Amino acid sequence: MKINGPNELKPSRISAKKKAGGGQAAFTVDTGQDTSAPRQAQATSSLAAVDSLLALQEVGERQRDGLQRGRDTLDLLDEIRDGLLNGSIPVAKLRELTRLIDGQREQVADPGLAEVLDEIDHRAQVELAKYEHLVS
Repeated sequence: MKINGPNELKPSRISAKKKAGGGQAAFTVDTGQDTSAPRQAQATSSLAAVDSLLALQEVGERQRDGLQRGRDTLDLLDEIRDGLLNGSIPVAKLRELTRLIDGQREQVADPGLAEVLDEIDHRAQVELAKYEHLVS
């Protein structure tokens, strides 16, 4: 209700409604807008945030897996280098290296890294062929 002067009352958009049980008034404001839409948008944005966090977690796991595969490859290369410096070719390590590189090819998106892996694999295959030629 709006009061313009003495004894003048005009209805406004604010109204008081009595609750059925307690006699207490509940005030409502009629804005002419549906208030459920912002709540739905808020729920959608919180779901999007959860999806983003899960996507980041997945990227982190893939990076950790890639780092572990890289470390494993470097460890094998170190063992092969040490064997070559000692005068013996660790054939089992060469075979393990070729298997490891074959398993990594599908997961490598960087062309430079793929080229390095190809060169390592090629050299390991050459050394394995030399060994098999000497043995037979």
